Amino acid sequence: MVKHQRYGSLPQSGGGEDYLKRWRATANGLEGLAASHNNCMLVLDEISQADAKLVGEAAYLLANGSGKLRASRDGTLRGASNWRLLFLSSGEFGLVEHMALANLKPTAGQEVRLLDIPAIVGELGLFETIHNFPTPADFALSLELRAKSFFGTPAPAFLEKLVQIRDKLPELVKARQQDFIRNYLPSGAEGQASRAANYFALASAAGELATTWGLTGWRDGEATEAAANCFRAWLNRRGGAENLEAREMLEQVRLFLELHGSGRFEDWRNHGEILAPKIINRAGFRRTDDNNGETEYYIFREVFRNEVARGYDYKMVCKLLHDLGCLVTAGRSYDRKERLPGMGNTRCYRINSKIWEDHE
Repeated sequence: MVKHQRYGSLPQSGGGEDYLKRWRATANGLEGLAASHNNCMLVLDEISQADAKLVGEAAYLLANGSGKLRASRDGTLRGASNWRLLFLSSGEFGLVEHMALANLKPTAGQEVRLLDIPAIVGELGLFETIHNFPTPADFALSLELRAKSFFGTPAPAFLEKLVQIRDKLPELVKARQQDFIRNYLPSGAEGQASRAANYFALASAAGELATTWGLTGWRDGEATEAAANCFRAWLNRRGGAENLEAREMLEQVRLFLELHGSGRFEDWRNHGEILAPKIINRAGFRRTDDNNGETEYYIFREVFRNEVARGYDYKMVCKLLHDLGCLVTAGRSYDRKERLPGMGNTRCYRINSKIWEDHE
């Protein structure tokens, strides 16, 4: 049984009722907060208070552990702030939704540094159990009062135990992480999901060690279950364990065809007919097989590179489509010569109907 003690006058990096910080800050302010919480946890409340443009930068700033390089008045380089920390954020919006307010889209690197874990609301609100309290509100109030009264106790005891096994600690933590990944990371998962899984596995390992040392009052395996639940929630919100760029590239190609399949692609058979619809800003041709009804798109090379694959390396988009069987190629080149109506031999990208299949 852990004896709780109130620590009401700890320094900023050691806990206290005012330990919770706010997202409402400038980039320089967040940098200072991160440096002052070196080797600790930084808890930031209400992400919606932050400038939407700042949040994406903050994901890199906090996770990469280094501040901006600056010059002194005489032009020489000043030392940059450095830190190592875990950070936790809360808010009604996740990273994706908040950046969308500024018409921005987070990169995969930002999303894997600031992992969005949705809070599922059920019959008990955000809680899975209310531990025999009459209502979720009663439990929430009790939790708030206890958190303000008892804090900081497990940390020194946990650090003391870590120091005692410091020689064995890396191997021990690695083994626990491997167990977590083996049990909860889907087979075939790619690098970004594996990286995220390591974060949750580390939290799991720390929680189980603290439980083993009698610092939590939890049963064995409870910390791992909690970490696994959070990891699964993140995976479900993200849409799977594949790398985010691959899914986004496929979705972007599909979106282009959905938006412009009729308006900017001339029907192969109608070319030259007097009553054929006039195509403005033509992107290519579409050709439907009379036997199976499947449609292929012949996209002009420059349109594909500058519009369809906009924001990505077009070769990476081509490789993805080729690997999925969506891109019809000729030899080594991703584009190919096709005898297009009224144009003769023209280099283009030929996308078949497999673009619409489920590629999960």
